[in-house]
Amino acid sequence: MDVNGAGLDTWEGCSVERWRTRWGVPELHVFRQVASTNDVARRRAEAGAPDGAVVLADEQTAGRGRRGRVWVADPRQALLLSVLYRVQEPSGALPLRVGLAVADTVDGAIPFVCQVKWPNDILAGSRKIAGVLCESASASDGGWMVAGVGLNVLQTRSDFPPELRDTATSIAAEAGRPVDRADIAGRLVAALTTLTDPAGPLSPGELDRLRRRDALCGRRIAVDGTVGRAEGLAPDGALRLRLDDGRLRHLYAGTVRLLHQTSEQP
Repeated sequence: MDVNGAGLDTWEGCSVERWRTRWGVPELHVFRQVASTNDVARRRAEAGAPDGAVVLADEQTAGRGRRGRVWVADPRQALLLSVLYRVQEPSGALPLRVGLAVADTVDGAIPFVCQVKWPNDILAGSRKIAGVLCESASASDGGWMVAGVGLNVLQTRSDFPPELRDTATSIAAEAGRPVDRADIAGRLVAALTTLTDPAGPLSPGELDRLRRRDALCGRRIAVDGTVGRAEGLAPDGALRLRLDDGRLRHLYAGTVRLLHQTSEQP
């Protein structure tokens, strides 16, 4: 069904209500096909859905990443879900906090440690395995944030478009064995719905965990033309970038490009 129709009653062999109970979430909406799970979650937020409500779909027709990019996933091969957080104020730390939860989940299924690439990518080796897109709204009586996750689960290399085969991967491809998408979904939902203070600053413990997963720290990079060396992450989710003239910049958004150590220009 699309967003204008009813959700599914069953998913992966069990009733949606049974999954909702098993996962311990207040609301669970599952669709065969939607334009975007974030769009559905935003509508649910505006309709008064509770904190921790989850929207999941087997396919997205207009799934998007940052800056209008399209998220590509064939039906029933990825996990496409969004979680609603009721917060007082939106936070730039949430994408990294969600990315850390995704990386922790994936680590349980593959034989090496995933990395988090600011601002919203999760990498397995040098290939992207998941992406995060957070959207928010503020109101006088409290705001909300929606965290959308696209996680590649079952794809083989040939399932990706030719232009993505060297830059994208999946849990099954990295694990070298079949994986249970419903099991991954349950562990991911648990990680995302048990976050402590989703909109708060990153804690020292979270920053330490991110430091061990940081795909950029120490690398020479260009962020939308601004060149420097990445020096880790700030509690508010900013990227700390040391410019060539020694100044330290805190960046809150942008597209990152890795540079060769000898490069002087992006």
